[in-house]
Order: sequence, then C-alpha cells, then structure tokens
Amino acid sequence: MFFLKGRLRRAILAAAKNNIESYKTNIRLYINSPEDELTQEDTLNIRREYLDSCANDVFSVIGKISPRVAFEVQHILIHPEVCGYDVNIENGFLAGSTFAMCYYILTGKIAKPMDCVKLNHVHNAIMDKALKEI
Repeated sequence: MFFLKGRLRRAILAAAKNNIESYKTNIRLYINSPEDELTQEDTLNIRREYLDSCANDVFSVIGKISPRVAFEVQHILIHPEVCGYDVNIENGFLAGSTFAMCYYILTGKIAKPMDCVKLNHVHNAIMDKALKEI
C-alpha cells in the first residue's frame, strides 16, 4: 500500500507542476490587460481551471488501468463523497482531494486525513511560488 501511496502522490504533484505554467500564463493575461482588473471571481476561475487540469491529468492516467477503474473515476466525479470526504466540486480539486478520490478508487479504502492535508499544503505552495514569480 505504501508503494501505491507514493506513486499516487508523485503523479498528483507532477500534474500540479506540469500545469503550473498555464496557471501563470492565465494570471499574466489579466494582469497585463489594460482594460480589465483581476477580480476575485477571475482569480477563482483561473484557479479552478488550473486545478481541473491537474485532476483531469491524474484521472485520465488512472482511468487507463482497467475498464473498472475508468468506471470508478466517472462515478467518483459524480459522487465524490464516496471517498469519505466532503469534496467541493465547485472549487476544483486540490491535490489532497484528488489523492482521496484516487486512493479510494484504487483501494476501496478512505485515505488518511494527514496524507490529504500534506498534499494540499504542497499544492498550495506550488501555486504560491508561481504567483511570486509573476
């Protein structure tokens, strides 16, 4: 199980890092636009788009494992609460939520809260670093 957790963590954080340039680009587009100010709603939309891209990358990879796993991915996206956590679809999936859902899909077990929280902290740090680079 430890091996699975490690591989899953690495895949999720790789997706976060691989998609960070598009996040920075979208923020820059608003910042450099002379007519529009970057509103909180704009920021949330950009964040959501980035988080969706990260989660979609991970779900598409694990969905290729088998037809059953592909079905479970679709099911958990409709009913994320089955993973044991209150996952808010409207705000996008941070790394911890993605981990909880994928871990449940692959093992049928609820992920440890600390594993999810740690991944959220790392994911937030990736996004904070990107904003400082802009």
